[in-house]
Amino acid sequence: MNKGVKINGDNNNYLSVKLKDILVQIGNEPCFKWAILWIYAVGELDGQKNILEFESEVNLSKNIIVYDWQQLVELSDKFEQIMEIVLIGSKDSHLLKRYSNIDEMHSSCDFTIELIDSSYWLIYSSDNIILDRICDKLPGANYLH
Repeated sequence: MNKGVKINGDNNNYLSVKLKDILVQIGNEPCFKWAILWIYAVGELDGQKNILEFESEVNLSKNIIVYDWQQLVELSDKFEQIMEIVLIGSKDSHLLKRYSNIDEMHSSCDFTIELIDSSYWLIYSSDNIILDRICDKLPGANYLH
């Protein structure tokens, strides 16, 4: 059963923890593949498509785009602000799909990372070492009960 962590950040008016902060704590696990299932963000991409086209591609497509670690980190640098995101990671690329049941997604994937309305992050994983590191290193991170 995967455990969950909620990250509220520090007590500022905005969420201080960024996606890249979370990714740094997870670390480069070459065996993992990643997919964004939903995103609402602001930023400048590489010039081939704008952020609205990227959002549509991610949010409306039945197919998912699979990223390796380096691609995901590079992409995270391009976002000025993320308001909402659902990101999943798994050693088994067959598990990178759209789920109709959120509990199934949380239990099937090695990682799920969700940002809810720019307010807080939810991270689910069976890797207690990484979850402990997230709770130790990132402000306002605590295990869900």
